[in-house]
Amino acid sequence: MLDPTYPLIPILNICAAFLLVVTLALNTARGAYNRGVLMLEGWVLVQVLLMAIQSIVWRDSWHNIAPVFCDISSHMWQGLTVGIPACSFVITRRVWYAIQGDSAVDDQKVGAPREMFVDCFIGLGVPLLSMGSYYVVQGARFQVIENYGCSTYVYECGVALIVLQVWLLVFPLMSVSLYGWRIIVFLRRHRRTTNHILQKYDEFGRTRYTRAFALACVDVALVLPLGIVNIVVGSAYGVSFWPGWNTIHEDWDPQFVVREEWRGDRAWSYHLYWNQCTGVVLSIAIFLLFGLTGATRDSCRDIFRRAKSSVSSMTTVTSGSSGSIVPPSTSLSATPCVISLASHTMRANHVRFTGTNLDKQPYHLCRSQHKTMQDK
Repeated sequence: MLDPTYPLIPILNICAAFLLVVTLALNTARGAYNRGVLMLEGWVLVQVLLMAIQSIVWRDSWHNIAPVFCDISSHMWQGLTVGIPACSFVITRRVWYAIQGDSAVDDQKVGAPREMFVDCFIGLGVPLLSMGSYYVVQGARFQVIENYGCSTYVYECGVALIVLQVWLLVFPLMSVSLYGWRIIVFLRRHRRTTNHILQKYDEFGRTRYTRAFALACVDVALVLPLGIVNIVVGSAYGVSFWPGWNTIHEDWDPQFVVREEWRGDRAWSYHLYWNQCTGVVLSIAIFLLFGLTGATRDSCRDIFRRAKSSVSSMTTVTSGSSGSIVPPSTSLSATPCVISLASHTMRANHVRFTGTNLDKQPYHLCRSQHKTMQDK
């Protein structure tokens, strides 16, 4: 059955990928607070690229077209499912340290390497571990869903909820309960003090950290409902805690799902449409918060200025080179011809000649002078 929304999903995800690349290229800000933002942008970029490719390749198809790609894609989906909320937790944690005046926010202070390791472990290490632990509850090699593409195939059991699904609840709830509400209260009560503290680490002060916190809030608002739905639906099936290794891995062949099957399941449909749209929403939020700042606009103007200068220089060089070409009919002055024989040196007289004799007259002049020298 033809998808009536095509090509809306691939176009939206391609545009979202373009916005993320522009933001990454123009955003020159670096620092402890920005590590979570950069990792989040990386995971979201992976999501929108995978979604754009899959929605084109598997349009109205559920066949096993690219098995190797599906192996990679299914594991990447598992990683970014955990990585996106993990990066939001890193952002809120870093913003809280910043407004508290903690020295760990400054990369030049003692203890900064340890804090960098913690941030990278949460934002990258935990998602990579989830990609590895996915094999424990992987019921099939992968599954191909019509009009969606490759996806993970998780055997529904209690271990799967603990190992994989629980992260969609843990990181958003930790972001809100540990740091989120405290950041809001502290910013309202100590506005002047907060501005003074943040300006020590960043010339833009409060604005940049507020944007980072706003991005984390958007991510929590998108991820938390999905985590709740997954936990509720998984618990409602009354699955066993651990059915056994052989039971989980007995049917390892790829699974295929036609559109009518997943459209008939409301929770499944919600999950697939959510995956198709959340990356686009996060990309737009990232671009609005970090791609339209004053520093980014200055970088963009500088790039255009350099490009314009390079084009002007190339045009000038091209016009100068074309102006130095002399037509064959133009009269030229012969260059002096110097002949050395023994210890005598003779110089041929300057002769005016036309372009038609350009290759002959100088040669004959030099040859005649050489013959005269030999006669002497």
